[in-house]
Amino acid sequence: MKAQKNISSLLLIVLTTVLLLSCEKNDQDQDYGDPKIFIPQSLTSGSNLNYFVPKGLDSASRNYIIDVKNNQVNVLLGVYRSGKVKDDSYSVNISTRPDTVNTLIASNLLTNTVLLPEGLYKLPSSVTVPDGKNATSFYLAINSSLLKANYSGKRVALAVAATNASKFSLSPVNNKVIVIIDVNALKL
Repeated sequence: MKAQKNISSLLLIVLTTVLLLSCEKNDQDQDYGDPKIFIPQSLTSGSNLNYFVPKGLDSASRNYIIDVKNNQVNVLLGVYRSGKVKDDSYSVNISTRPDTVNTLIASNLLTNTVLLPEGLYKLPSSVTVPDGKNATSFYLAINSSLLKANYSGKRVALAVAATNASKFSLSPVNNKVIVIIDVNALKL
């Protein structure tokens, strides 16, 4: 009888161990989604890729920073990787698309707007998202004196794109954004 009880106990332990080892991860812990890299600012207007500057109520929510010391307006941009996958490092190149803005202006989709000239701004040529992260930010830095002197009463626009991802794939739509800056509203 005692031997039968020991065998039953041993069988119960083995069965419990097998059951615990055969359990799958919780769904919340599983990798899911098709990871895509995109520029999150491309989603702010909802129906198009426009990113209007200035936006926000205070220094905590504004989408730009006026850097008086360096005579710059820094427009906040970034890249983000969607999907729940391992947070491996990746990088993307950053480029501009003047033809996109010129087409929008010629089509009267952007009125009272001019293309932000190349000598007036700085953008990083690439950005890297480190291991353990899925996003990073960067600035479109614009010379504030030249912006005010040459474009008061106007809007300037620049199409910024993420290209050549080192890992994962780029969103086919939201890999670019049209930054539209109302110069007077910045109150430079």
